This record gives sequence, structure tokens and C-alpha cells, in this order.
Amino acid sequence: MYKVVLADDEAISLDGLRTLTDWDQLGFQVCGACDNGEDAMAHIISSRPELVVTDIRMPGMDGLELIRNVRSLNIRQPVFIILSGYADFEYARTALGYDVKHYLLKPVLDSDWEEMLHGVHRHLKTEAQKELRQSQLSSQALSLTLMKLLKGEWSEQDPFLMQQALQLDAAVHGWQYVHLKGLQLEDREKCRKLSTDENLIYVELDDHQAGIAVNGSRSAMKVAQLFYSQLQQPEPHEMVISVGPRVRSVRELRISYQQAADAAYPCLTGEPSLGLVDCQTIGATPRQYKLPCSQLIHKLLTAVERLQDKQVNSRLSILFQELHHQQASPDMIRLTALHIVMETNKLIKEIDESIDIQEETENFMKHEPRSISDLQNSLQSYLGLCMEYIRSRKNKESEHPIANVEHFLRENYHRPITVKDIAEQFFINPVYLGHSFIKKYGVTILEFVHDLRIAEARQRLTDSKDAVRLIAENVGYMHYHHFLREFEKRTGVKPVEYRKRQQKLNALLEE
Repeated sequence: MYKVVLADDEAISLDGLRTLTDWDQLGFQVCGACDNGEDAMAHIISSRPELVVTDIRMPGMDGLELIRNVRSLNIRQPVFIILSGYADFEYARTALGYDVKHYLLKPVLDSDWEEMLHGVHRHLKTEAQKELRQSQLSSQALSLTLMKLLKGEWSEQDPFLMQQALQLDAAVHGWQYVHLKGLQLEDREKCRKLSTDENLIYVELDDHQAGIAVNGSRSAMKVAQLFYSQLQQPEPHEMVISVGPRVRSVRELRISYQQAADAAYPCLTGEPSLGLVDCQTIGATPRQYKLPCSQLIHKLLTAVERLQDKQVNSRLSILFQELHHQQASPDMIRLTALHIVMETNKLIKEIDESIDIQEETENFMKHEPRSISDLQNSLQSYLGLCMEYIRSRKNKESEHPIANVEHFLRENYHRPITVKDIAEQFFINPVYLGHSFIKKYGVTILEFVHDLRIAEARQRLTDSKDAVRLIAENVGYMHYHHFLREFEKRTGVKPVEYRKRQQKLNALLEE
């Protein structure tokens, strides 16, 4: 329904306009019937009608003066219809100057009157549709702008972004960000409909997430409560809505976004918490953005390689507990999981390049975890599949005695080993053993042993403070100078220099 204000100093004419026209059927609602220009002006200011029907000759403020005064107001301008008993061209010409396109002489014929109202209704409807499309386009542009800002892609050198920021901040007293995590597909459409309020800007993000930028005229917590109650209908489901702190400018909204996203973190780790979180109430804890200790990941990958199912599950659990203890950010936890996947891929290719796990890797990458525990379970399943491939390959290789030799070397490389001793233990001719090992692994048995020893030495130099001489003895070298020669041969540097380099690298990663 479009609102109408009527203005005519003749009581009979005013009553006739109000009662003899079926306004409801025509799509209008009369919100004011005035017998003078001053009252009509007051009704227009208070009710903001889409249509004003006015006589010209009225005491005090006449119809033309009323139109002129309304045109000077900074409001949505109504359509004017002038009704007059004076067929005076000057009135019509003045009205045209005020952008009045509808002028009828009294008495008005019913057919002319209804035809004009139908035309006005079509015009108002067309204009409303145009405004809606323009509003939708503007909303999409704002959403894209804010998405860039939240992702850290904001540039103050971009004049378009700066202009939009200034427009958003005009006459607005601050902003707050509301973060939505765990959205289902149908939730997004609900969010769009709930964001039609001019004080809210909906921002669609990846990974079952979205956001609402709330300007200072609305309570961000009340907005969060509204969204949460609506999104839990018709059936409740696991999700988190968190509210960031107030910031002064839209350009600072990323600060509110980061704290709101961090505030939701405890909910995603499975800790008891409401689905509605205010970071200012709980006190958002700063998150760490560094990879966990490399020794934890190394032990996990070693368990994968050795097909130790219980150890894999146990070490994976310890790793995620450590990430939680370190207050690692969700993004960093995800990055750690991807790092483990890539290292597992590398391990499998080293075992057998013909093993194809591309599909399993792609499925893991595509999976969007709804929580940190979901990510842990997904990674555990992925490692389990990879171990099945390794187990299948090793079962095939176990039929060949050289595979047993390799397994023996991996378990005993820290002890004194000779080719003759191995040949006697496995009842294999030493010459045949040597040639077969080189053919399968590309290196001699002794080189293979040195590689294993130096690999462990490098790991211990990185993760421990043990003396270099002690490390050399523990990995199997009776003579220190022999260890130094083999280490420098494989790394290009002496052990002490290698340790210094790794310490510097770790320090950079922790910054």
C-alpha cells in the first residue's frame, strides 16, 4: 500500500476524495485529509506519503507553495496530483516547474481519475523495483568491499575503497562485527533476508562462515541474538555466533573480525560454551600463529611409516592437545594439518612412486571441518588410508628377503653393522646381497646406514641440546671424526654450524 495525503479547503471536495474513491482497491491508503496547506505540510513531514493530492486555491499556504516547500525538503519526494477549478495555464506552467506531471480540472470524471491513479501506482511500483535493484547492487558491492577488508586485502591507495569507507563512516558512530561459524547451506539465504536492515551489511565468507557488519545505531549483541534464534529454526544445529568489539571506523573492522573469530575458538574445540559468544565478556585470548614443535610431527610421521596404528592415534591426539595448549589460531591448526598431509605424501612417494593417493588428498582438501575435533578426525582417517597403502606395498615386498634386510637396518642402524654379518643372519651370499640392495635402493648397504644415522643426528641437533659428540655415539659412530666426515658429506656443513642455522630458522618461525 502506498500512502496518500489529501489537501482541499472545500469540505465537500475533500470528503468526496476520501470516501468516493476505493483507495484500497487501487493500492493506496489515505493517511491524512487536510483543509489547508499548513496541515498538509505537517502530515507530509510526519508520514512521508508516496502521493499527495492537493487543490491550488487554499487559505494561507496554497497548493503551489505547498509543492515548492516539499520540494525543498531532503526527503523521498512524493508524486503530486493537482486538482483545481481554475483552467489557468499559469498554474499548470508553475506546476511543471515543480516537476508535477498530473493536473486535473474539477469536477473530475471518474474514468479520468481512476486512470490517473492506476498510472501513478504503476510509476511508484516501477520506481520501487529500480530502488530495490540498486540497493541490492549497492549491498553486493559493499559486501565485496568488506570481504576484502576482512581478508587483509584492503588498500588505502585504492580510491574506490576509500570513497566507500568514507561513505560508510559518514554519520555512523562506530562499527561492530558479528561472526557466524558453522552455517548450513540454507542458513545463508536466511542471513541475507535478515540483513535487509540498512544498519547491517552481510558479508559472505568461505568455510561455512559469514559475517555481519553492524553500525553504531544497532546493538550488535541483539543482532547476534536475533540471527541465532532464527538460524536455530526449525531444528537446532551446531553453530557459533560471536561478537567482536566496537571500532571507530569501517577501516578498523578487521580488528573486530579477528577478535570475534578468536572468541568462537573455544566452542570449536569442543569445550562447553554457548552458541552465542561476546568476546568482550569472555576476554578473547590472543592466538599463536606458529607451527608446533617439529619433533611432534616427526614422531607422528615415523609412526605412520612404521605402521604403528595406536602410536599414530596417540601422537595425533598429543599434537592437537599441544596446539590447544599453545592457543594456536584455527588457521594455524588447519595449516599444520595440511603440512602433515604434504609430508605424508612425500613419505609415500619415497616408499613407492607408483602409489597414487591424489583422490584421497583432494578429498581431504575439499572437506570443510565444522570444528577442530572434526579436523582431527578427518586427518586421522586420511593417515589411516595412507597406512593401508604402505602396508599393502610392504606386504608385497616382504616376499623378497631384501625387504627384511631394509627393516633390520632401520631398526638397528645405531649398532655396529657389516655386510658379512647381515648376509650370515639372512643366509644370503654377501656379493648377491650387495648387488641386490644397490639395485633396489640405489645405494650400498653402508651408505644406507650412514643416511639413517645422519638423518637422526640432524633431527637431534634441531630438537635437543645434547652435545654433538654424544649424538654421534648414540646414532652409531664409535669414532667422532668418522661422524664429522659423514655428516659434512651429506649436509655440506659441520654439525655445530648446522645446529646454529636450525636455531635461527626456528626463531624466525616463532616470530
